[in-house]
Amino acid sequence: MLARGLEVLNVDAVDAGSWRTVPEPRDEDLNVLVVALELRFDRAVGSVANPARHAEPLGVLTGALAEPHALDTSVDDDAPACEGHTVQYLGLVESLARARIGTTFNQYATGPRALLLRERLSAYLADRAKARILLVGEAAGYRGARISGIPFTSERQLTGDGPAEATATVVHRVMTELGLEDDVLLWNVVPTHPGGPSSNRPPTRVEIEAGRPFVDGLTPGRTVIAVGRVAAGALGGAYVRHPSHGGAVAFRQGLRALLHSAAGGPSIAVPAS
Repeated sequence: MLARGLEVLNVDAVDAGSWRTVPEPRDEDLNVLVVALELRFDRAVGSVANPARHAEPLGVLTGALAEPHALDTSVDDDAPACEGHTVQYLGLVESLARARIGTTFNQYATGPRALLLRERLSAYLADRAKARILLVGEAAGYRGARISGIPFTSERQLTGDGPAEATATVVHRVMTELGLEDDVLLWNVVPTHPGGPSSNRPPTRVEIEAGRPFVDGLTPGRTVIAVGRVAAGALGGAYVRHPSHGGAVAFRQGLRALLHSAAGGPSIAVPAS
């Protein structure tokens, strides 16, 4: 089931003590059913509320994670397309902030920077609304998206301050070299951080399943490329080597080769080495 493993928090209490204990199997099944029904309802409402907006090819990128306030009659049907994307992506980000993904740290819900990170992510998603490539990694890193809020991106890259992350440096350098910076949307199978403030750990199967609805919401209309074996195992299809641990060259070569062979590849110009 699409929503398996996704548990919703009370957003009025988004502190470290608000995590609930693991429910009994019967409660977990009930929770999955409730969330699935909510997502299906939001999808149905979103498709009716603003047909002009949803007629755009990328207008339903949030899929089952449509904005929760789609019935608001104050929505301006004549608003610019980018404004519409901002509203839709805000719905995805708010859903992410309400999600419990295993025992991962949800940087969009917890801590004094949570609001800033939600705003950053919403702006980033809206800015990449027309990106044709979805590059999906394993999970947020403790030096990357846990602090910056943007997948495969360090705080140092955004503000010139804070920690740098080797993987983020490689990914952005390669995208710049290939001329793809504006045509790639970066994401992670698990968008929250598995690990502590100064460490990473592999995400569990349950956490990967819980993160899938967010990946699926960004997939329509895009060529999806997994980065590393964990993401490849979760998504299937094309993947490239993860750039960490000496994989930078293989990452660049693999990404370039996949883009040339992707559906519609000839329309994506990739400079030769």
